[in-house]
Amino acid sequence: SEVRDQKLVLILGRLKAALQNDGAFMEWTMQPVLDHLQPKLSHANHSLLTALVAALSDHGKMSELDQFLEWRNATSQPLD
Repeated sequence: SEVRDQKLVLILGRLKAALQNDGAFMEWTMQPVLDHLQPKLSHANHSLLTALVAALSDHGKMSELDQFLEWRNATSQPLD
């Protein structure tokens, strides 16, 4: 739906803003969560979430997010 898409763009935009800070990166142990969510998500959404978790853990993986249209289209948003 359009509302869901707008929320996704806002969330991704806020993440873009947060990830401009070098201190935002730390190792996340999220594979069990990703495995649990996989049957509930589309392949595209699961792939985006997996790439996002990887980027949150390792700044060097940020460029991998650029393969996702949602990420590329999201504009950095101020953190409230």
